[in-house]
Amino acid sequence: TKIRFMVFLTIFAITTSISFGNSNFPDVSSHWAENYIDYLSSEGIISGFPDGTFKPNQLLTRAQVSVLLANQLNLTPESSNFPDVPASHWASGFIGAVVSDGIMSGYPDGTFKPNNPMTRAEVSSVISSAYNMVQSSTGSPFSDVNQNHWAFSSIMALVDNYIASGYPDGTFKPNNSVTRA
Repeated sequence: TKIRFMVFLTIFAITTSISFGNSNFPDVSSHWAENYIDYLSSEGIISGFPDGTFKPNQLLTRAQVSVLLANQLNLTPESSNFPDVPASHWASGFIGAVVSDGIMSGYPDGTFKPNNPMTRAEVSSVISSAYNMVQSSTGSPFSDVNQNHWAFSSIMALVDNYIASGYPDGTFKPNNSVTRA
């Protein structure tokens, strides 16, 4: 599964000009991430909303990340034991699966906060955990991420594996929220 994910990301990093024709979602037509969104949708990894839209500029939530990872890793849905994630929650089984697998966890107060948006640092932590990635470099190329940052190892693992990169100004912006695109 790790190799499949790495191959997938490598292919998309290299072939940004692939065209799949008309988008499955009316709100991603001509969006910079249209090809990625359409591909992931065709693979059954992501989906849109009941109204047929994808909402690419909406912030990515903990529940959505749980679903993405559970789908990509073929995890079996499981019950979640969080008071803010009842069995009727649309992502309950996926949240239970990623928690059971040790990829994500709840907060010290016992909640999961499924609607909280995730930051670049948090997503780095979750992805490096899900795919057992480790850092190989010891320093940081980013002016805003040093070795004392709580997600330093996770961020560097993604950078070292060519999964993530920083901004042209030499920052990573670990506290920036991630969008669905």
